[in-house]
Amino acid sequence: MAVASIYLIGVLLSIGSGILNFYGNLIQKKVVNDVPPENRDEKFFRTIVKRPLWIWGLLCQLAFGSILFLFAVNFIGPTLPPGLMATGMIVLAIFNRFVVTPRLATGKKALAVLRATSLLEVGLGTIVVALVSVFALLDPA
Repeated sequence: MAVASIYLIGVLLSIGSGILNFYGNLIQKKVVNDVPPENRDEKFFRTIVKRPLWIWGLLCQLAFGSILFLFAVNFIGPTLPPGLMATGMIVLAIFNRFVVTPRLATGKKALAVLRATSLLEVGLGTIVVALVSVFALLDPA
């Protein structure tokens, strides 16, 4: 297998790991928010752990995301995957509004748009750097 294709697989695994990690966080947040505030007592954690959706979020975050991260480190080394995983924050920023549905004031909506835009720029910049590296590997001249 060519070096560039192995590198590209590592980049895709890193991005997938970040998406799974933040998707798991998002699902867990939804389950916590679904419990009414009056039911959040000393048995709150036991209530949450018994819910299948919360367990699914934990598995996405710790099991599946970690496995993809380890494979990515194996393919492209330990320096690039953490930066590429940050692209998963885009998923968190965008889908947080649809899954968790917080009520935001106008000023907070503007702040959320600015944060999502900056995360998108950082994530796309990291992806561009990784893809430029792949193309540099393809052209050994």
